[in-house]
Amino acid sequence: MDANISFTGNLGTDVDFVRKDNWCGARFRVAQTPRYMRDGAWIDGETTWLSVRVNGRLAENCKNSLTKGDPVVVVGRLRTQVWTTPKGCSASSRWFRPSQSVTICSGAGAR
Repeated sequence: MDANISFTGNLGTDVDFVRKDNWCGARFRVAQTPRYMRDGAWIDGETTWLSVRVNGRLAENCKNSLTKGDPVVVVGRLRTQVWTTPKGCSASSRWFRPSQSVTICSGAGAR
């Protein structure tokens, strides 16, 4: 069973779109920086970066709709990719696979 999670943030890169044969895909990075009130002033916390990969029509829609800096909401599954480097070390990366949509935020809460 997969559990869907959601997160909000701002597009940190432009959408990297690829079309090959009967397939298309896109990837981009989303930054999420928490803000805290401390002594009457807002303080930025550490930024978390998440990679997002999409396929098909969703990839085309992201390419046509999203630009660097846009506030977004992403719902989907977190995935881990593990591989062995040429030097024989184990490496991994985590990326996010949206389930159905990537939404552009507007209004309250969008920065």
